[in-house]
Amino acid sequence: GVGLWVVRYQEETGRFEMHVDETMERVLGIESKLTPRECYQFWYDRIHPDWLEYVKNNVSGISKRRKVVQLEYKWMHPTLGEVVVRSSGRHSMTCDGMVVLEGYHRIFSNIEEV
Repeated sequence: GVGLWVVRYQEETGRFEMHVDETMERVLGIESKLTPRECYQFWYDRIHPDWLEYVKNNVSGISKRRKVVQLEYKWMHPTLGEVVVRSSGRHSMTCDGMVVLEGYHRIFSNIEEV
């Protein structure tokens, strides 16, 4: 259950896109095809309010640090309810004036520790 994503954004214009693979669609609980902008909004709107600033700061910080960043935060899954997810990402490039980040997303709260 590890979904792969590519986020493209331009903070000045407020344009954010999330391109995902089929596994990521399943992990997010997406049931119909979404545009990259709709997909980003679907993910973003479900970040638990207590974790929103943490996620926002670290997503923008990924491109500044130029190294792999890992986040753990609460997210509201459409069918599972509140879950803990782990996302890891890195700055990939800047293309057409947009920052490009790539990484993975996985539901962490249903993993059994041994």
